Amino acid sequence: MAWEWLIAGLLSANLAWTSLCLGGVRAETQVWSSALTAATLAALLARALSRADFRPHWAGWCVLPFLLYAAANVLLVTPVRWLGERDWWQWFQIFATLWIVLNGLHQRRPRQLVLASILLLGIAAVILAGYQLGGHRAWLMLGRAQAARYDGRASGFFGNPNTLAAFFVLLIPPVLAGAWRRGAGAATRAALACLALVFAGAAVATLSRGGLIALALALVCWPLAVREWRWRKRALVCASAILAAALACSALLSASPAMRQRARELAADHGEKSRLILWQASLKMTAGAPFRGTGAGSFNTTFEKFRPEGFRDEPQWTHNEYLNTLGDYGIIGLILLLGGVLAIVARPASPRAGFTRALGIGLLGLAFACVTDFHMKIPAIGMIAAVCLAEFVKRREALAPAAAATTARGAAPAPWRNRAFSCACAILLAFIFHRAITAQLAEAARVAGREKIDALALRETSGGVSQAETLQILAQAGALFEKSLTRDPANAQTWSDRAYALALQARAQQTAGAATAQYGRAAERAARAALDRSTAVPEFWLRLGVALDLQGLTAPAGKAFAQALALAPSSALAWYHQAYHLSLTPATRGLAQSALDTCLRLDPAYANAEYLRQQLARNP
Repeated sequence: MAWEWLIAGLLSANLAWTSLCLGGVRAETQVWSSALTAATLAALLARALSRADFRPHWAGWCVLPFLLYAAANVLLVTPVRWLGERDWWQWFQIFATLWIVLNGLHQRRPRQLVLASILLLGIAAVILAGYQLGGHRAWLMLGRAQAARYDGRASGFFGNPNTLAAFFVLLIPPVLAGAWRRGAGAATRAALACLALVFAGAAVATLSRGGLIALALALVCWPLAVREWRWRKRALVCASAILAAALACSALLSASPAMRQRARELAADHGEKSRLILWQASLKMTAGAPFRGTGAGSFNTTFEKFRPEGFRDEPQWTHNEYLNTLGDYGIIGLILLLGGVLAIVARPASPRAGFTRALGIGLLGLAFACVTDFHMKIPAIGMIAAVCLAEFVKRREALAPAAAATTARGAAPAPWRNRAFSCACAILLAFIFHRAITAQLAEAARVAGREKIDALALRETSGGVSQAETLQILAQAGALFEKSLTRDPANAQTWSDRAYALALQARAQQTAGAATAQYGRAAERAARAALDRSTAVPEFWLRLGVALDLQGLTAPAGKAFAQALALAPSSALAWYHQAYHLSLTPATRGLAQSALDTCLRLDPAYANAEYLRQQLARNP
């Protein structure tokens, strides 16, 4: 029992830390989240060694084929391995959480501690959402600022309103089930009913169309899952739920100007225009590699070839978890993932399984929400979903002892085999966690350095940075990149950012001749190191072209910029760099004007391109 309390405490702390730190998306958060997962798995292995009859739960094996296939994809397929590792780690973290709950938490009270921690996170999310909407709209955790596009929408500690809505989609059905439970006292039922209403109100405050639709669909499907009812009653209750959802939608549109504005935007765009663009691009990518996919974590890179003119968003993911998995891992990966999950959930439940069924409805709602967003790419959401899935399985088996006995049949392995298996797992996990934490520390340093450069660019635009201050900031960013590369030289993006910083230093020094060429040679080495790790990223070719221009190597620089344009034909950034390169030679300044015209057609607000156009007009 003591081991279970330790495991439950570590897992609860991990869920709280990961959730409260913007959902765990930042690398510095992932370092501690990974360390807590490692400590929890170590406690689980210690518990396994202390019990001669330990047998891993059958449900945990269902997700292992996808995890192994994804690892092979990272090693053999993806053109962006450092991003593929990050994507694989996210899946590993989710499945590790599933294994921890399935195999390490058998007693009721330690499991209740974990569920209570999730409920408390929901209450904290409501409080923070109220704080944001109460006059602190730009506030976020960790001293960050809310994105302008989310102004007026609650995001809680996630920083993304859609993610907060998905979190409440998971929470609302189990809380409602607790309010309906006959054995609970009247005060408890009333408190849970009020809490469900508060969660629903907070979900509405996110103004997340996808999240609210997913919640409504899940609640409408709920009566259909009540096996103890006859079909006529199920259909009647389902129809009543549809009517209630329609009335609630009408009331929201009548009472909320913000909700009406969101509805008008949806109607004006004839649906989700940006998401449709991403989905179509994902399907085109998949058509080129239908079975194995384009590679783990490769969507944002491969998308540049399919980016339509005028689309200036940086999507990162497909905004559809199923298409994202299909594109990255192919048909094989999608079948292994969905097949493993369906093998876990597709088993009959006892008619008495009210709360268990509610957990399933919450997971179904999240599955609906994943049609329009990338919720499983948010570590906190993935881990909480894994806890709910494991709890769903354990409660279902507790209510069906005969089925549980069937799934657990067979003699326990011999003690020496149990110990050998646990030791082998410990060695493998130590290697995996060492690699993951090292890469996360390196990524945290890289992001800090890149943020310094990006902040410097914004300050320079406003005209308030001296040359000495610029050089100091660039030196600090360079030191962070060096620190990152010392820890993880396999991160190609760090090499590219290092080349970027060196090119900026060359220009900030305002030197010419040998000094500029020296910076150019250093930037070239960094850019080529990035290209050694991946030739599929347009930005790496741009960094190489800039470095070669600093050395006066016009012809090879032109080839580098041409390669970037071949990979990203609709990128305003690539066309700007091409124009700047052509402007350096008097004979090609007419071509530079044409490249600038293309750049400004793709992005009319591109300030640097407009400035370069004015310079060329003054000095034709």
